[in-house]
Formats: sequence, structure tokens, C-alpha cells
Amino acid sequence: MSSQPRQAGALFPPIEVGSFVSRRPDKSEFIGSASGVFFINTVFRAFAASSSSPAAAAAAAAARDDPGSLPATHEQQPGDGDDLLLGLISDDASTGAATPSGPHYGIGVPGLGAPPTPAAAKELLMIYFRKWHPVFPFLHGPTFFEEVHRFYSATIPGGGGGGGGETLRDKLCRALRFQCVFNIAATDADDQLSEPRCRITSPALLTGLLGLVVAGDQDVRALQTLLAMELYLVTRMSSRAASTVHGALTRLMYQAGLHRCPFRYRQLPRGDDALGVRQRVWWCAYVLDRHLGLALGHPVAVSDDEVDVCVPGGPELHGPVEAGDEARAHLPATRESFLRNNGLAPAGGSDGRDHDTRRPEEAPGLVLGCMVTYSQLLGDALRLFHTSIHKRSIALDKVLDLTARIHSWWNSLPSSLQDDEDATGAKSPHAAFFAVLYHHLVLCVSRPFLSLPTDREDFGSCLQSALSASRAIIRQLRASAKGSLVLAWPGALSAVWMAGLVVAYASLLKLYPLEKGILDMNHSISLLEGMGRTWTSASHCRDTLKLMLDQLASQTRVPNSPSQAGQIPSEEALGSEGLGSEGSPDAAGESRSKRRRHDQAATPSPHPGTDPVLASGMASSQIWQPVLEYTGPDFGFDANQFCRQDAWQEFLVQGLNPGLSGLLFDDAGWDSYVKTFGDRLS
Repeated sequence: MSSQPRQAGALFPPIEVGSFVSRRPDKSEFIGSASGVFFINTVFRAFAASSSSPAAAAAAAAARDDPGSLPATHEQQPGDGDDLLLGLISDDASTGAATPSGPHYGIGVPGLGAPPTPAAAKELLMIYFRKWHPVFPFLHGPTFFEEVHRFYSATIPGGGGGGGGETLRDKLCRALRFQCVFNIAATDADDQLSEPRCRITSPALLTGLLGLVVAGDQDVRALQTLLAMELYLVTRMSSRAASTVHGALTRLMYQAGLHRCPFRYRQLPRGDDALGVRQRVWWCAYVLDRHLGLALGHPVAVSDDEVDVCVPGGPELHGPVEAGDEARAHLPATRESFLRNNGLAPAGGSDGRDHDTRRPEEAPGLVLGCMVTYSQLLGDALRLFHTSIHKRSIALDKVLDLTARIHSWWNSLPSSLQDDEDATGAKSPHAAFFAVLYHHLVLCVSRPFLSLPTDREDFGSCLQSALSASRAIIRQLRASAKGSLVLAWPGALSAVWMAGLVVAYASLLKLYPLEKGILDMNHSISLLEGMGRTWTSASHCRDTLKLMLDQLASQTRVPNSPSQAGQIPSEEALGSEGLGSEGSPDAAGESRSKRRRHDQAATPSPHPGTDPVLASGMASSQIWQPVLEYTGPDFGFDANQFCRQDAWQEFLVQGLNPGLSGLLFDDAGWDSYVKTFGDRLS
């Protein structure tokens, strides 16, 4: 270990970078470091016997039009969306997936699916509002139930497809809201509730309809439609499609002023919980924004500096501001004193905000409020560790402050959201969900340091923190019942995938007992096996962990060889190698031989007294080669490339090597990027 202690203000290098991909000159893709792509490469490289040195690449952010500009005269005006719809959807209820004798939406959109039977619809609604609505309450329950009731009452007896006077766009938005809610609820439902005729066939269908949804008036109902579409895509691990919908949603919310607290404006109606719905729509989109930022590693679309909406479940800090009031009356911290000093304070209290004095356990929106504060911490972690390397400043005191706030958030959660059982002995439906969120966030904060040299104190400390979080994730998911929220949330797949990799890495480095590591990895593989029935990419993660498990298990059966694959290579070892070098095979072999001799002679073991980490024969194995791409959940690659049953196995047999397989990305940036660290890593 290094003997120099780290000062509180010490800066760490920008450890992790993203992955930029260009399969052809006019098409590129980017997945940021927050997704875990860099750490995946670290673990894969630790299991590899050789290395390569591609050049690093960078991604430029796309420019956005001014969201506040007025539409030009040639642009589509609100209310004209039906002209666009006529060319794409039909008003004939007998087309598409609708059934002549059953309920139908009054439009024919191939692939959108038909409404379920009334009995199935009732059951699916109960599942959705019991499981998903507490976390994402963007719908107003009574209004939505009444809308569903009117729809089924109108369509079944007379087959009219809904009330009169509806436009095609109204029917489309209603069909999208209903179908997304029904399909989200049917994720873990039995076949009787998720008939094939009622399923949405492709995520591409929703992104194709996006322009039609935004073509008319952008009221709260249209925003709820977009949120339903985005949540459905998120639950299906279609993160890029969800990000596309989210981009349109955030711009429309800004245009509608949802990023400002609605309680400030007297123009908004006070009845039917209209203000609360606006708050909930905003914060649900905010939570999904942070989730997509972590899943894709992309910059967040919502800046905390632009938001003054009060968090649900907490005190409402705003109230209506009169036209003659000063601008500072809008500020939550000064409004009460401003009114009091000017003799304007209401005699009866605080503008009817009766939830100010309630206990946290009784406050409405409690679950969403805790999700919001968690997402704020997640956003802070994304900014600290994964902003552009030109602006990134990772100071030790910032890391400690963020870590303390994460632990404080967890320790401050109400007992109803943290304990496995409530006061009556009933199982809490959200305890495992919030526990996995917490441990996954701890893992994400520790993960950037796991790509540092293994002889640093910060590496050892963060590895043990990540290992504890990983074991807790595996334990919580194993104890969760089938059909629970935590197993239906796609973040659980990323969490158990990362947890399995951390366990594999620690076991490889002899920093975790091999027997326990093998047991934990078997549990991870079993969890991924079950998730594979919902998400195809879980099977890919499972196959990768199986290969790592086989390699670890082989260490108990074959002699070990003196290898240091767990270390980051020195500059001398990297200097003469490159992915695109034209050296002869003999020269390449000689270079590898020199590097091995140099490592064995000059590089001390980072963990004296322990056995080497790789089994003999790894240098000649074609299984573990350097991997420069993320091979994890759906947000890391296009799963359609492995649609054949044997395609994924072919890729693994070819050595997880993009230069051989050609299935993944021609990507940039591990060894050559690490080479630039220089003395900053010592």
C-alpha cells in the first residue's frame, strides 16, 4: 500500500470514461461511464491474459433548439395533429388488434394491441396501482379509474369506441395511456392477464408515435401519456427509446412551467388536486431522468438549479403570490417573513397547506418524496464522477460528503420504507426496493476507484465497501418474492450484474474468500437466470458471469501461474502495443514475452503472501481477451445482434474480442487512457 495519506482536499484523476462507437461514418452511439462500462472493462481485463491499446475517443453533445421560441408559420400548430394521424392510423375499429365483439380504442394502430377484457383490465389496474403507482404517481387515481370505467361502459354495449366529440389524437393518447399501464402491470402477470393480442409488440412503435402525441395541445393529460410511454419503455429495458421520449417530455414540461412550484401561481385551479398532480408529474419525470442518466451514462436533462418545485411528502414552502408582490415573495425561505413584515400574513395559518404539520409517515407522496431525494443524491454522484473530464474535479472531501449524505438518506428513511416488517408484522412492499437502491448507489460511488491500481489505499477501501454493498444486493434480491416491485424494476438487473462483477473481481484478486465468492456468484447467476424471462440482456450477463465463475472454480483444480492480470499495466508494458499495429506475429509474441519477463522480474505483488490471481494456461486461452465494450444490460449493446440462439455463445467463444467478433463496437479507450494517468495514480 502507498504510505502517503490522502489529504481531505486531494484531487483524484478522472478515472472512468465513456464508450464512443461509430459503426459507419454517419452513425454513432455513446454510452457514458456512469453505466459502468469502464469498470466492466477493468474486470474483463483482470480476467484477460493479454491487452490492447486503442485510442481514446470523445463525444460531443447535440445542440438543442431554443425551447422557448414560438413556432414558425410553416410549423404544425396545436390542434392540427389529426391531419398527421389520418395518414398513419385508422378510425376503423375493426383494424389493427381490435376485436369486433370486444372493447376497442376506436383507432387502428398495428402493434399497439387491443384492450384486455373488463375483468382482466380491473385486475391489471389493481396490480399497477398497488405496485407501481406509489413510486410513480403521475396519474390521478380517481380520474384515471373514471376514464377507464367510461371507456368500457361505452365500448362494450354499443361498440362506439368512446364518447362523442373525441378527436383521433384524443383516442390515440387514451389508447397509449391505457396500453402502457396495462402492459406495465402485466410484466409479471399470468398468461390470462397478458394475452398476446393485448401486448405492445415493439418499443419502436411508441417512438414512432411520439410526434403524433406532441402535435396538439400540451395539457397535463398529454404529459401523462408521455410519462406512461417512458415508464413502459424503462420497464422493458428499452433505455434509448425511453431517453428519446424523455427528451420530448422534458422540453414540454419546461414550456408548461412544471419546473416551477404550482402553488405560487393563482392562475392554476385549486380543486381536484390539480396542483398536486402537476408536482407529481414533474417529480416522476425527474426520477426517470436520473435513472436514465445512470443506465445510459448520458447527461441528465433536468438541472437542479432550475427547479423550485417542493418535494412531495414534505412541507409546501410556496403559496400564491399576488400581482403586486415583490419578486422575492416567490422565494420559499423569505416568503413567510415577507408577508409578516408587510402585514399580509393570513390569520388562519399557512394558506391551507395542511400537510405541513403531518408526521412523515402520514404525509401524502411519501414514497415519491423518498425517491426524489434518492434521485437528487444519484444526480450528485453523476455530476461528481461522470461529468466531462475537462470539468471533472473529484476531491476527497466531496466524496466523503456525498457518501455521508447517502448514508444519512438511508438512516433517515421512515420505518415503513426500511424495515422488512411493519408494526403489524406485515411485509413491507417497499423495504427491499429502497434497500437495493441504497446499496446500488453505494456501489456506484465506490466503483470508479476500482479501476485504480490495486496497491492504493482508496482502492482497497472502496473495494470492501463495494463488496459489502454487492453482497447486500444479492441477499435482498434473493429474499424478494416473485412479482415484487424490486424484481420488476430494471435497476435490479444492473445492480445484481454489477454486484456479481465486484464479487468476481474481489475473488480474482484474493481479497475475498474464494468459496464465498463462488457461492455469491452462483446466487447472482441464479437471479439473472430468473430475470432473463423478462429481459433478454439478463441472459447475456448470466453467460458472462458463468465464464468468470468457471475460471475462478478452476483455480482450485489447477496449479497457479505467476500472473499480475489484476494490475493496471505500466507505461513500459503499454508503450509498444496497439490495436492497429502492423507488427509481425513473431514480433508481437516477442513483445508479450518481454512484458511477462518484465512483470515477473520488476513488478512486486500488490498483495504479498497471496497466491497469484489467474490460473495457468490463461495466456493461451481464447476465452478471456481484452474487452472494450459493455456487455451488460440492454443499454450497453443492441440485443438484436444476438437474436439467434447461438450468436451470443459464438461471441463468447471468439474471445469477447471486438476485433474478432465484429458483433459489438469498434470502441476506444482503456489502456491508452490509463497510460495518461502517469504519476497521478502513484
